[in-house]
Amino acid sequence: MKKLYYSSIVLLVLVLGLGWSLPAQAGSLGITPKPLPNEPLRSWFVYTLRPGETKDDTVVINNHSDKPLAVIIEALDATNTAEGGFTLIDSPDQNQDIGRWIKLDASAVSIAAGKSAEVGFRIAVPSDASPGQHSGAIAIYEKLAGQPSGIGLRIRVGARVYVTVPGKVTRKITIQKVSHEIKDGKLTFAIQAKNESNVNLEPALDINMRSLLRNLHQEENELGTYLPNSSMKLTATWKRSAPKMGYYRVKLVLHTWSVDEVLEDGSKKTLPDMTFSYSFSFWVGGKYLIWLTSFLLLLWLGFRFVIYLLDRIKYRTKVEVHTIQKGETVMHLSERTGVFPQHIVRFNRLVWPYAVNAGDRLMVPTRPLTPDELYQKLQSEFLPPVWQYLLSFRTSLYHPAIGRSAEKKTRAKPRRGK
Repeated sequence: MKKLYYSSIVLLVLVLGLGWSLPAQAGSLGITPKPLPNEPLRSWFVYTLRPGETKDDTVVINNHSDKPLAVIIEALDATNTAEGGFTLIDSPDQNQDIGRWIKLDASAVSIAAGKSAEVGFRIAVPSDASPGQHSGAIAIYEKLAGQPSGIGLRIRVGARVYVTVPGKVTRKITIQKVSHEIKDGKLTFAIQAKNESNVNLEPALDINMRSLLRNLHQEENELGTYLPNSSMKLTATWKRSAPKMGYYRVKLVLHTWSVDEVLEDGSKKTLPDMTFSYSFSFWVGGKYLIWLTSFLLLLWLGFRFVIYLLDRIKYRTKVEVHTIQKGETVMHLSERTGVFPQHIVRFNRLVWPYAVNAGDRLMVPTRPLTPDELYQKLQSEFLPPVWQYLLSFRTSLYHPAIGRSAEKKTRAKPRRGK
């Protein structure tokens, strides 16, 4: 018959203070370090041990219920939750670090109602233990008799164990990936990184976001505690309104803060803050920029087509050339030829204040060309094709040869006539 495995949902609750315990429904178990003579009460086991050293200590297990309990005791490595919280691995079989260093005097005890039990243990640091911080816990849970196969509920309570092995402290954060999301008017940054240090890190994050018009800054603290060689998944929400449109440059800076390095002689050296940065850029409102660009392009093409139509009118118009005399103005020329001054100004592309000088040659439009005249003109003089107008920035591409020198002169050096 195939062996049935007992599967469980593990809810881990770590002891954060002396005497803290679970309610009766959760088993009413509590676990604390045994008080030391003439020493302050301890919430955690904290040691500084060199490679090859050992340390003996005792844990106190409290039964706050009104019935006797059978309790399982395990030493486990610590790990991180996705949010950077402290938790433990599922089973002693998965221990790779401090969980293997701890040898318990007992793996199970029976405790009468309202009583306590003491269980001793020894921490033996291997001779090849790496310098830095090593984290774990001594965890307990109630052994349920007659538990049927299937899904059960097992709640563990733990007292944390921290061992610092003296040696050089290395700090390194590798930022692997950064993404951003704008949703419901909020900008959120998601950072995937790894703590490649040999100490625990409680990083802080600086967000520097720069746009065309201004630079913005935001600080994020309390992002969690990350154990050595643990993955870091950090999320930060931009406290200001999310950008609507534009190009943004972002620089993310992770701080490790200052840490204490325990030297071989037991003395401590404080290391300053160390930072790791990651820069990237992004566009916001891309669809609006596409629509705006398309609108401006169509507007420009329409403007260029109007220039083409104006030149086409000029091409199909018969002109007379008049040489400006001293003291003569556009108004004088209009009165002499009977052509509105606005027509003369537009036809010759004169610039305000429409100054002309003696010797300038202006074209005076008289009438449209007849079909025969237009046909003869087509044989010797051509209007540039419309595609050249769409690609050019000039205000006019067609200049009748007879008026070319006059136009260049009047546009380059406009002066008032006398």
